[in-house]
Amino acid sequence: MFKAILSFSILSSFCFGQSHEQLMHYSRYYNQDIDSFKDFMKVEPSVVQTNSGIQQMVYELNNHNIGIEEHPSNNNRIGELYVFQTNDSHSHAQSEWNKYFSAMNNDQSLTFVKGIFDDGIVKENNLSFDELITLLNSRNLNTNRSYGVRYTKNNTYFSLFVIKGKLVFTVDDKNF
Repeated sequence: MFKAILSFSILSSFCFGQSHEQLMHYSRYYNQDIDSFKDFMKVEPSVVQTNSGIQQMVYELNNHNIGIEEHPSNNNRIGELYVFQTNDSHSHAQSEWNKYFSAMNNDQSLTFVKGIFDDGIVKENNLSFDELITLLNSRNLNTNRSYGVRYTKNNTYFSLFVIKGKLVFTVDDKNF
């Protein structure tokens, strides 16, 4: 029981509020066997379902949810991993996004792919780094704004977004 509580406590703060290195370590479960992720979590998922033969699981934790989806090849490997806030303020999400964005940008193993921005007036999904920075610096980033970045490493995409005031991190093989 103590181990489960300790694991839960660590994971509750692990994804948002910790270092870039810890988040990237967490992403190492992408393309790994689903059972290895379940062993890592040490708790049962809150939701388990199968959609067109593809396993999907969600772990509902203290201030965020962690979701995994089996790869479309139906090979029991994680094809998508995502972490998102459930109960935090937009200003905290923006602050955390800035921290992770800076770390991702400084991570030499990652290559910038594109920036994404939508404030209801300007909607762009293929921005250069400089174009994204210009938009972020020129707009009021309130809860109705969505913005993010996509990086790649070894045919894997790492995305970090603020969507309607919530921080979202995804790892997958799609560059949409």
